[in-house]
Amino acid sequence: MFNFEQFPVYIKSEQVYQKLGEVFANKDISPSLKDQLRRAASSIVLNIAEGAGKFHRNDKKTFTSLPVDQRTSAWQF
Repeated sequence: MFNFEQFPVYIKSEQVYQKLGEVFANKDISPSLKDQLRRAASSIVLNIAEGAGKFHRNDKKTFTSLPVDQRTSAWQF
C-alpha cells in the first residue's frame, strides 16, 4: 500500500468515484455528462496520488497551497 492510500481525502475521493458508478449506470444521463464526471472524479484521485509523490519542497507547495474553495468545491454536491 502506498502512503497516499491512507489519506482521508484519498479514501473520500475513492468513495465518491465508486458512488458515481450508479450515475454511470443510469441510461437517462447523457454520455457526454457521464464522460465528464468520470474524467473529473478520476482526476481528483490521480492528483492526490501525484501530489503525494512529490518530494521537493517547491513541488509539494504547488499541491498544498491551492485556495480553500478550489480544494473543497468538488465535495459540495
